[in-house]
Amino acid sequence: MVKNLFLGIFCCLFLLSCSEPPQPKLRIATASNFRPALEVLRADFEKSCHCRLEIASGATGMLYSQIREGAPYDIFLAADSERPRLLQRDGLIAPGSYRTYARGRLALWIERSLLRTESGADLPGFVPAAQIAPPHLALLLENWRSKIVIADPQLAPYGDAAVRLLRRLKLWRHLRGQMVYAANVGHAQIILREGHAQLGLIPMSLALASGKGGDYMAIPEDLYPPLEQRMVILKSSRSEALAQQFADYLLAPKTQQRLGELGYFSAASAPVASTPAAGT
Repeated sequence: MVKNLFLGIFCCLFLLSCSEPPQPKLRIATASNFRPALEVLRADFEKSCHCRLEIASGATGMLYSQIREGAPYDIFLAADSERPRLLQRDGLIAPGSYRTYARGRLALWIERSLLRTESGADLPGFVPAAQIAPPHLALLLENWRSKIVIADPQLAPYGDAAVRLLRRLKLWRHLRGQMVYAANVGHAQIILREGHAQLGLIPMSLALASGKGGDYMAIPEDLYPPLEQRMVILKSSRSEALAQQFADYLLAPKTQQRLGELGYFSAASAPVASTPAAGT
């Protein structure tokens, strides 16, 4: 009996000594617009680092507040440069980690059925994913009588960019009563994809990932402020070396090229200067 007990304990200890050590993990807080791209890149990075990514996503402003309150993230991928800059100002990031990882693009998403003729063919002259010219964009929005979905401009840089676009086109007063504010751009995408609204101003990355329910057109960059997306490694990180490895991976030429296919401009490309907002 005693012999069997010792044998059982020995076997347990042997099995424990043979089991693989737990994989290191990297906790990433990312703006919602970058979540689909991150999911595409996840397997490649996890394979190279033998680690596991834990991803939390939301509006940049919400994630920023969480970090200020001590949320245990290692790296923050924002949709703007302002919140990371504030963290840098307050000494909350690792030195030298404040860097641009992508430049975002704003798109107009519209339900596909609105772009079809009665026979089911695409409307003449419409080219999906093409860049819509400012006069056509202004004409379309000016005559739109239903809801327009954007992310909360107080929390989401893409929502703020959408409002500035409408002000630039001098349509804000005309359209502000039709606006529907989603908690973040991911929520805006869901509202559109599930048919609760037919038109929205959302990131190109999410328009690309929205399936066949709608079509989209890129909006000229000079109509809204540059969406320079910056990342920082948090000083409180317990995996700073791994976070640095991820940052290097994100900025590698091969990854930057991949981001171009996922709805972004590369980090190295020069932003287009936006003209001042007009109208209120």
